[in-house]
Amino acid sequence: MEKKNKDELRQEAVRRLTEEVRLLLRQPESDQLHWRASRLDLMEALYEVFLSQQLLDDEGMPMPFMRLVRKACAVLHLSVPRNPYDCAARGRSRKGFLRQTFMERYQYMLQVRGNKEPLWEEIY
Repeated sequence: MEKKNKDELRQEAVRRLTEEVRLLLRQPESDQLHWRASRLDLMEALYEVFLSQQLLDDEGMPMPFMRLVRKACAVLHLSVPRNPYDCAARGRSRKGFLRQTFMERYQYMLQVRGNKEPLWEEIY
């Protein structure tokens, strides 16, 4: 069996993350779910999903980033950051000095640890 290259592994991670976010957005606010990681991580994850253009709204259009943020924050009982775009950009620009990007950690959890739903590890 041929080993997957880095781009294929990242695409697979984004696809899996998108499915986890899709599941998250379907949860009712009454489930009292909470996010235990940083809001920076959440904004980075949501921005990756937004860039994938795989989540569609009721009209079949890719879901806008701010709609993803508002819905996810409502489900996870978080306040919406003042500038979610800036949060996502800061998360994506981490270079691993003190902490890797969310996507690098997500890929590690998928590929090395074998976790099927790494995003849900951060939700309680």
